[in-house]
Amino acid sequence: MSADLLMQVPGCRTREGWKRVFAVVGYILAVLFVSQLVVDGIVSPPAGVSSVLQNQGFESGGDGWDLAPQASIDNDSGHAHSGTASLKLVATGPWQSVTQPVIVTAGQPYDFSGWGRSGSSGGHFTILSYRADSGLDGPPYDLTFPGSSRWEDVSGVYVAPGKTVRATIFLQSSAPGSYWFDDVRFAPGANLVANSGFEAGGYGWQLANQATIDSAQADAHSRQRSLTLAATQPWQGTWQSVTVIAGLVYSFGAWGRSMTDGGEAALLFFDTNGREVESNSYFVRTFPGTGKWEPMTGVFGAPATATTVLVYLQSWRSGSFRFDDVILVSTRNIIDNGGFEWGASGWVVAPPATIDSNAGDAHSGKNCLALVATAPWESAFQSLEVASGQSYALVAWGRSSQEGGLVTIIGFAADGRVIGSPFSLAMPATGKWVAIKGVYRPPDGTVRVNVHLQSSTTGEFWFDDVSMTRV
Repeated sequence: MSADLLMQVPGCRTREGWKRVFAVVGYILAVLFVSQLVVDGIVSPPAGVSSVLQNQGFESGGDGWDLAPQASIDNDSGHAHSGTASLKLVATGPWQSVTQPVIVTAGQPYDFSGWGRSGSSGGHFTILSYRADSGLDGPPYDLTFPGSSRWEDVSGVYVAPGKTVRATIFLQSSAPGSYWFDDVRFAPGANLVANSGFEAGGYGWQLANQATIDSAQADAHSRQRSLTLAATQPWQGTWQSVTVIAGLVYSFGAWGRSMTDGGEAALLFFDTNGREVESNSYFVRTFPGTGKWEPMTGVFGAPATATTVLVYLQSWRSGSFRFDDVILVSTRNIIDNGGFEWGASGWVVAPPATIDSNAGDAHSGKNCLALVATAPWESAFQSLEVASGQSYALVAWGRSSQEGGLVTIIGFAADGRVIGSPFSLAMPATGKWVAIKGVYRPPDGTVRVNVHLQSSTTGEFWFDDVSMTRV
């Protein structure tokens, strides 16, 4: 369903209407697919299943795979995508499958890819998720390839739902015909967003009619491609649905570029029934209209009933906006951009503090924070929500040739009052990178803290790789 058609749906001319229509559409599509997916002999994988996909290129025949009677190993190297063998499925009806079970971890993203070839449409790479009781967990994860008679590459990110302990990979078709499969890859990854840099075009994303893939390398933030949104009105968005686990902490990041303000990334959460999960505030990050690539980052906990999140790249006004390098990863660190790889995003950084982009100065990565203090208590800081009574392990790396460098936490009540005494950790004056560690327990009534990277004296101080995790 196109964005223009959706705009004709009653109630879809507002931002709230858009969100609800996308939720309903996503849920309907999932239900329709499940109702059509009829696979002979779906059973739970046997005990002792490997966590590694076996015989991914079929060079060892059918080892590791359960072949349907309609499937065979094609040993004609001229038919294979690579090597000397491939899988051939001469389907006499829909959903005749070749399968292999794998052990998976709930919430873990897995990078999946495969090659398919057919003269007719209907070829599917499908993953079904199973709970410990062998029941299905969540909707099928499904990738298709066109009937072009050429080898077609399909790829994506499968995220194991919250109660999943194992999954089965199906090589199958939704219609009769001859289908070849080869070079199937399934391995743990990090980023939950598929095709995060748009290097595979629009694959994995639902592009607005006003959005296109820009293949000019000079326009991209990194590599070759980026997304361009030529918005003719507000809230024309490109989006992707991603599986999340309720209660886990996630780190989000993306890059945007425009000559005008208005570009943003928004995250909307939905439960297993496709209903939007209401929260106190939506997760929205904007970027300024500087004409340069600007970072958008943030850390959030998935709401208690959330099973999916829609990642929207959109604008609240008309104009030209670019997006690239979108990431969403599970993390234990509630500090946003603790390594400063996204510049100052997430931090309040004012002179004399700056982002040092000399990789030789950093503890890890390319960036760190440099504080050239001209007076005591000058700092860069970040504000974040905490739970009183919950202990947090604080770790930061600091470097200075003089004493005075500090990592300080100040707690606040809901009404903005300071609660308790500041919690400070001192940086040793070694001239080398040193880990600064401690455990902070917010006093009763604390709802928010400011984490300051500062000094009690003048001098030069560097900070990097700041983390704060629940213990």
